[in-house]
Amino acid sequence: MKVDRCHGQVECQVAARRLWRAAFQDAQDCLPKAVPNALLRIDYDGPPFQPGSFRILNYHINYAIRISKENNLKHLVQYTKEKILEVDNDSLKVKTEVVEGGYLDIMVKSYSYSIHIIEGALPDTSVVHWSFEYKPISPKHHLMMSARLNEVIPLSIKGVETYLLSNDDYKDEGPV
Repeated sequence: MKVDRCHGQVECQVAARRLWRAAFQDAQDCLPKAVPNALLRIDYDGPPFQPGSFRILNYHINYAIRISKENNLKHLVQYTKEKILEVDNDSLKVKTEVVEGGYLDIMVKSYSYSIHIIEGALPDTSVVHWSFEYKPISPKHHLMMSARLNEVIPLSIKGVETYLLSNDDYKDEGPV
């Protein structure tokens, strides 16, 4: 089966660097607060958010049950382990490859994604661009996987946006 691609973008009412710091550089602290119904915690095997390190997204049990039911899966998707391939803190880009868990071996043979955050047209706004590459297990999984992948990033990013708009976290312009 060939490699499929899907991509998208979402606009946010938060400055790009603030969003980057919260959603990526300090993901282990911010993401469980921003999307508490989905993420229980984030662990790292290796230095946090560095190329070559592994990031483990541990899902809340109710989220795991819902995702498994929605996708007619035979077991719970309780975590996703990602290898961080590239990080560019200056241009706000990251690339990861899923190496274990998630939809791997359930709906896809492999998948990776890239995210790039840019400043928006107005002050304190940003645009998050993402793209996924994946090899579906079968043709029937192609559309399902595209829909799921294009849902997960905007939901997470919008969760971070909502959290940041309600809190003063990450407002300082410290080092990125």
